[in-house]
Amino acid sequence: MIRVLFPDISNPTSGRSFFLNALAEELPNHGVEVVYGDAEHDISLHPIRLWRKTKKPKILRIDGVYHNTAIDWKAKNENIKDSAHKSDGIICQSKFSKIMAMMYLEIPECKTKVIFNGVKIEENKYDYSFDCKLPFMAISRWRPHKRLTDIIESFLLANLNESQLLIFGDISKSDCDIYKYKNNNKIVYAGTITDRDKLKSYYHYAIASIHLCWFDSCPNSVVEALSCGCPVITNNVGGTCELVAPSGGIVCNIDKPYDYFPVDLYHPNPIDRNIVAEAIINVSKNKPGIKNNHIDIKVIAKQYKEYFDEFI
Repeated sequence: MIRVLFPDISNPTSGRSFFLNALAEELPNHGVEVVYGDAEHDISLHPIRLWRKTKKPKILRIDGVYHNTAIDWKAKNENIKDSAHKSDGIICQSKFSKIMAMMYLEIPECKTKVIFNGVKIEENKYDYSFDCKLPFMAISRWRPHKRLTDIIESFLLANLNESQLLIFGDISKSDCDIYKYKNNNKIVYAGTITDRDKLKSYYHYAIASIHLCWFDSCPNSVVEALSCGCPVITNNVGGTCELVAPSGGIVCNIDKPYDYFPVDLYHPNPIDRNIVAEAIINVSKNKPGIKNNHIDIKVIAKQYKEYFDEFI
């Protein structure tokens, strides 16, 4: 059994740390012992940046890179770039993430491996009833490029009877004036949800989750939605569509092909909301059966184990 050194993630507060905890819990079923602190190890895993000096092989797991022209993206990437060049292998969360890493961090393709984020696939053991017949969800740590206003307006454009859009997450930096919808009973701002079991109950019963982020590598909210059999409506650039397309969800062709050069991230291009509205109507009439084997933590842990073996 090989031993992999993990960072301390005993108090998870983000999607990344929840994923790493799930991975650490599943790896022993694939012949991998997860160790912490100063324990002897054969290989080490480093989220985003190298966190520990070690002479053993180092695997860097990259979330994404900076490419926002509103900031000094080159300087922001330097620390990640330095870690990437000192690592023996690099795990990217999507093909999109891999291309961005190769371009912005100047690392060779042969050093990278694409492995999605994953989560435990569970049967619905949660009990929750919505106040409407056709509940939809949108959840994120909202920023302008995550297009909350576009999501809301597309949903309203669909004009479904007996339907609501439940919005979760901090909206203070979203640039969306959520209060203009306060008298519209189709739009419900539910705040930040910390109870993960309750969140899973929402996913299990929702008609779909809507995620239109201009660029995302592999959003854990989408992974969790798919794990609960919840269809996802998304856009066609970034890594999210790589998760949604094989699942049976809907990928909306609303963004121009991306050339991978820096962008003004918080000013995304306008989209055709009619396309998203049509997807919302479609999924409400014909809720698709969702395939989620590609984000099953058992499958993902096996892929990590096989990648670790290449360096032992």
